[in-house]
Order: sequence, then structure tokens, then C-alpha cells
Amino acid sequence: MQLKLENLIVEKKKVAYVNDAIEMLERMAHRGACSCEKNTGDGAGIMVALPHDFFKEVAKDAGFELPPPGEYDVGMFFMPTDEKRREKGKAEFKKVAESLGHVILGWRLVPTDNSDLGESALETEPVIEQVFVTKSSRSEAEFEQQLYILRRLSIISVRASLNIKRGGERDFYMCSLSSRTIVYKGQLKPSQLKGYYYADLGHENFMSYMALVNTKLWHLHKNCHDHSRRMGTNNSKVVVRRYTPMQASNFELSYHHCSTHMLFQSWFLMP
Repeated sequence: MQLKLENLIVEKKKVAYVNDAIEMLERMAHRGACSCEKNTGDGAGIMVALPHDFFKEVAKDAGFELPPPGEYDVGMFFMPTDEKRREKGKAEFKKVAESLGHVILGWRLVPTDNSDLGESALETEPVIEQVFVTKSSRSEAEFEQQLYILRRLSIISVRASLNIKRGGERDFYMCSLSSRTIVYKGQLKPSQLKGYYYADLGHENFMSYMALVNTKLWHLHKNCHDHSRRMGTNNSKVVVRRYTPMQASNFELSYHHCSTHMLFQSWFLMP
């Protein structure tokens, strides 16, 4: 039964699913938040299954080879624009990953087009990179469990190395880290998502058997958190608590995939 399901998933991986999901997202634009700038949104994104054929191709262009699907994961990172801070953060992530038995296969700069972004989004726009990591050779835990540990430990370590403090300026965020799914998101309007990431989302080999889209339906990040500080609450935690657990094992999703990865607060979110 499991084999039949996997074959069905492979057969149904289509570019059309990604395009249809983005079209649906754009049709929800009237429900999303935006700023006073007509070209600044308050967050839009898409989560898809890892498009192995696409990543296999772009990995070669970046100078490294990928193992078969399920034997590696992809991390989507918002990185500092300062090169020294960016390299320091990457070095710290590598240090933590290797200490847990993982191997860093390589990094890839995600091509983006910010020509349609508003001033507010441009002010905090990060450098976006992807990291490709193997399974741990020292753990018998399921791969996604390994990655959860890597994610939590590396976030703490990288923030400490870059002196990122809660409530202060922040320029490092891990959008997703998984062997099954990846998240493309940002401080974007729904209509800007595909254009901003067009080189990836518009590629003929960027295929997925599923796609989950979201646009932020709450107040703008700054106003929301200014209010939170005045009221002594943290709205993002309230939102996470209100998420209904989503179990869809047949599609290799989990509550963890479907909740925290899809929250939008400016470009960066402190989980």
C-alpha cells in the first residue's frame, strides 16, 4: 500500500499544481494585509514538496551533487546582508551540523528579483540562501526528528554568535529545514511571490504533488508587535496556540510543517 502511494505521488508531481496554488493565493489578496505602500505586502508564501529534479539540476550549477530523494534535506535561510555576518552564521550552522553527524553538501544563493518591492520591504530584505545537508551518521532517529534537533540547536548557536537578542535587531531566520518540504516566503504581496522567486517557482522542473499557500491576515508586523509590547503579550505565540493540529501522514506533512513554517512577520520571525 505504501509503495502504491509513493508511486502515485511521483506520478502526480506537476508544475501545474504549483501554478494553481499561486493563482489561488493571488485570488485571496483581498483578504491579506498590506501597508500604505501599494507594492509592500505583509507576507505571502508557499510550501511544496522538495522538487528533487529541480534541486539536482541547480546543485550541479552550484558545484555539488545530491544523493537520492530522502537522503538529504534543504534549508531555506534568510541571511544577513553583511557578508562577514553571513559567513559567520553559515560557519556556525556548519559547526553545529557536523557536531551532530551531518555533512553540508553545499550552499546555494536563491535568485530573487526585488524590482517590484516597496520601500519598507527593501529596507529589511535579506540575502536568501539554501543549504543542503545529509542525514546524520551518528543518530538512528527518523530524519525529520534529526532535523528538528539540528534546527533548534543551530538557531540558538547562530543567534549567540551573531549577538541576536529577542526584541532587538535580527537578520537571521530559518524558514524551513526538511527532507520533505520547503517554504518560499517573504514580506510580499501574493501577486509578488512568483515574480520575486520566479527563477525557482517558474522553472519547468519545479514540480510538487502538493502545495500549501498562505498570506498574512493580521496587522502589519511593526504595529502588531508595538501593540504586543504595550499589552505585555506576544501575538505570534497566541497565533501558534490557536493553530489546529494538522495531521496528513499520507502527504508526509505534520503539525510542525503546517504551522510555524507558514507564519509571516516582516522578513524575520523569532519562533
